[in-house]
Parts: sequence; structure tokens; C-alpha cells
Amino acid sequence: MDWEALTDWLSPLALPTVVVLGCAVALWSDRTRARKLARKWGVPEPSADQVDEVLHYRRLRLAGYPLIFVVAAVCCRLLLPPNPEHADETGQGSYLALVAMFFFGAVIAELLAIARIRKSQPMRLHLAEIAPRWGVGFCGALVPATFALGLIDLQAQPHITPNMLLLAEQNKQHTGTPIAVPFVGTALVALLVMFVLWSARTRSFSADAELDRALRNRSARVVLGLGIGMQVSFLGLVWWRMDFLSRFATGADLSGAQPAEVVLENWARGMVDLVQPWLLLVVTGGMFGWLLVANPGKAWRTHRTR
Repeated sequence: MDWEALTDWLSPLALPTVVVLGCAVALWSDRTRARKLARKWGVPEPSADQVDEVLHYRRLRLAGYPLIFVVAAVCCRLLLPPNPEHADETGQGSYLALVAMFFFGAVIAELLAIARIRKSQPMRLHLAEIAPRWGVGFCGALVPATFALGLIDLQAQPHITPNMLLLAEQNKQHTGTPIAVPFVGTALVALLVMFVLWSARTRSFSADAELDRALRNRSARVVLGLGIGMQVSFLGLVWWRMDFLSRFATGADLSGAQPAEVVLENWARGMVDLVQPWLLLVVTGGMFGWLLVANPGKAWRTHRTR
């Protein structure tokens, strides 16, 4: 095994991992931030016991963040081919790895919370009480949209020739990711989001009804928002073949453009022109939407402060 090459490959992950570890250590016993979290999610004047429970709630997530970030970042580097022009940049894949860290940290914390034995009967909530309907609908719509877009994009795959790949390499352009990555990722994220929403509805985290409601609402909204953020990334990963074909079909034959290649290029360009504006609109909405979902809504804050 070439340890030097492995070290060079992993070295860009060192600084972000240290930052994540430092943040986890700093927040581990930060009662001030724990108190702010409780207030933000509907507990106006949290007691010392409530602050302790919020700290426990956060620690279930913080404990796994460094390891989850390393695993997610390594997976991103393995599964998402970097652009050769920017292959040495430190932040390659950091966005998706960071979102995945928060997402899977929340899911693991939810599993650990379920494992805790509660003597009291859990308070069951309606889905509308823990998550906005529009957020659930938007996240749900992104799943079939990703699969539909991927299936359309796969129509270009048989027409991507070795000459096109060679031309792309000469122009320092990467060729995207295998379709299995966003497809499997979409299915996994959808299942985990549904699991957390179910868990937040049916299990109690705390015997304190006020705090329990606040933390369950936070769990549901944050995971739903992160699920939207990840799904927006998957949308971009499935839509590269048509764009690739529209750019390289004609130039791939060094002896000159053939009629068949021109037809392919026009067909791919037409598909890109048709889909790209809608894709941009959905991605833009998702980038703003997941932040709105992952924060307490005005109606929730009004309800809690009455």
C-alpha cells in the first residue's frame, strides 16, 4: 500500500475534521447555548433541569459528528469525481459531507433516544404539529423528481463515446457520478427522513411535556430541512449526461462533425434548455427552503409564547 499517496489523498480532510472536533468539544458543556436552543424552540424560561436535558439531547448528536464527518467526506471523495482543474482544493465535497454529518448525526441520536426506556406513556403528536406541511410536500416531491430526472438523463448514456470522454479529459472536465450514487442516496435519505418524522411523532424524549414538545419539533424540522438540502444536491448529480452530450457530441470526432452527431447534440441541447430553468428554480427554492424548514416557524413561536 502506498502510504504516502494515501496520506496525500486524506490530508485535505485533516483541517475540516479538526474544526468539527473542536466545535463538538466546545459545545459539549456549553449551557448558555443549550439555554438559547431551548428558548428558540419554545421554552421561554428553561430551568436548570431542562438545560441539562437539552445538553444531553445535543451530546447525542455531538458525540458522533467527527467520525460521521470523516466517513462522509471520504465517501464524497470516492464517489464524486473532482474537477481536474480543482482536484487539489481542500474543500472538495465539504458541503455535502457537512450536511450529511448533521443529517446522520440526528438520525443516530434518534435511534439512541428510542432505545431509552421510558416509564411514562409517550405523548403522540400529529405530523402538522412537528413539521410544516409545505416542507413535507416539497421534500416528498423532490424524491420522484430526482428519479424522473435521472431516468431522462440516462437516455444520453449510450451516446457518450470514448472520444467524448477523451475530449472532456483534454478540456479538464469531469464526467459526473454513477447514477447509483444519487438514486441510492435518494432512497436512503427518504427512508431516514420518514423514520425521524415517525419517531418525533410517537416517542417522547423527555418527561417534561413542554421541553419534550420543543425538542421533538426541532428534531423533525432539522432532519426534514437537511433531507431537502441533501436531495437538492442529488438533483444536481443526476443531471450531467445531457449537458455533457450537448457540449462534446460534435467535437468528439476530430475529422469533423457527422450528421448523426449534430442530431445528438441538438437533441441533448434541447433537453437541457427545457429542463435547466426548472432545475435551477427547484435547486434555488431548495437552498432557501431547507433553511426555513430547519428553523422554528412564526406560528410555532407564537403558539409557544401565548
